[in-house]
Amino acid sequence: MRRIAVINQKGGVGKTTTCANLAHAFAMVGHRIGRNVLAVDLDPQGHLSTTLGNDAASAGVDALLADDSPLHDLTIQSRDGLALLGAGSRLADFEGLDAGLSRDTGLLGERLNDADTYDIVMIDCPPSSGFLGRSGIVAATEILIPVPGDYLAMVGLSSLLELLENIEAEIDRTLTKWIVVTRFDARRNHAREVYDKLREYFPDQLLHSVITESVALTESPSFGQSIFEYKGTSRSASEYAALARELIETGQETRKTA
Repeated sequence: MRRIAVINQKGGVGKTTTCANLAHAFAMVGHRIGRNVLAVDLDPQGHLSTTLGNDAASAGVDALLADDSPLHDLTIQSRDGLALLGAGSRLADFEGLDAGLSRDTGLLGERLNDADTYDIVMIDCPPSSGFLGRSGIVAATEILIPVPGDYLAMVGLSSLLELLENIEAEIDRTLTKWIVVTRFDARRNHAREVYDKLREYFPDQLLHSVITESVALTESPSFGQSIFEYKGTSRSASEYAALARELIETGQETRKTA
């Protein structure tokens, strides 16, 4: 089972948009071949749930962590082949904990071990390095970092990679890391320069797929729809479908070389 945590400490980078649309793209492919996807809303704001048109306040990750509720009792079927584990109204409380449970960042991963009916788990992490963000990283086998085409995003990427290195040392495990350029505007010289720098510094981690800045991607969450439902013939839909195919292919290559 692949567990892909989508994370960036900087807000407004297209993190939740990427997690939601990738999860649906994986599900559309997987549903035809008998594979299932689970999307996990680890952000107390519940934006992943809202983006997919579901209730963010319903018991979800909060109950999974606090009450030891069975995973399958908390998931809802959001789309064909796509289940959702929402954030839950109590999830924000976990960031403020300073003892006991707050130190057990491996708990989420343990609870997700029950997700054996899913082939891919997508985890939408909050834009922070607190308990929930670290829990998402520890639970994952792969990290997907959305990076928009601007200089400040490059600066933030360095600190995030340093955090990931520290966590890898703590858990004694190497995480596969991918970078995807989001909110890209090819008309801007600066955006192209940032992309070239990413390609120079991270040739093995930077994915070929690029997500272009799009009004449709901004609008679709307000309808509770993925880009494939809102404007399935759009450039954005094609780009997220291509990103999903690329990640499927990288997963197959990883298994061959493992």
